[in-house]
Amino acid sequence: MNRREEHLRRAGGTQAIVHLRRLDHSRHRHRRRCVVGGWRLAFGVILLAGCDDGRPTRIQVAGQITFAGGACPADGRLIFAATKAAPGFPMRPGYATFETDGKYRATTWTEGDGLMPGKYLVGVECWKVKPAFEVAGISYVAGQYMHPRTSGIELEVAANSDYIEKDFDFPRLPQLSHSTR
Repeated sequence: MNRREEHLRRAGGTQAIVHLRRLDHSRHRHRRRCVVGGWRLAFGVILLAGCDDGRPTRIQVAGQITFAGGACPADGRLIFAATKAAPGFPMRPGYATFETDGKYRATTWTEGDGLMPGKYLVGVECWKVKPAFEVAGISYVAGQYMHPRTSGIELEVAANSDYIEKDFDFPRLPQLSHSTR
């Protein structure tokens, strides 16, 4: 029995002693939960900081898309078709989405994780009306730029790069083109 409890017992407050013990036990349990929770959080941070996703290195690729030097008329997507892998890396395609502000970040596996080192052909999709099953779409982009093989736009991602900033300017169609995809 500690001094507080002894004082309460002499004053005739046995119920107060029981309440005081419960309160102390509750505080101890809360303190123990906080310490255990803190250790779990610290372990999780160390685990995440010390591990990668096990996939080959990707290089961050980002930039700005414009149409005839102006803003993007709608949201869209860049397609990066891999044509040649850098030595020691697998060949893997990528993509990037953009909104009307034109900003994009390339993705291979997870959003914005970058591209594998190598060479790519680039295509763009930007639809006024997206194509649907047996319904032609209406594109803001000339047909040749929609497919990476016909766009004539190339991108090289060097293995020794940390970050690549690449802007693209696509001609805007005076008349919208129709496509069945």
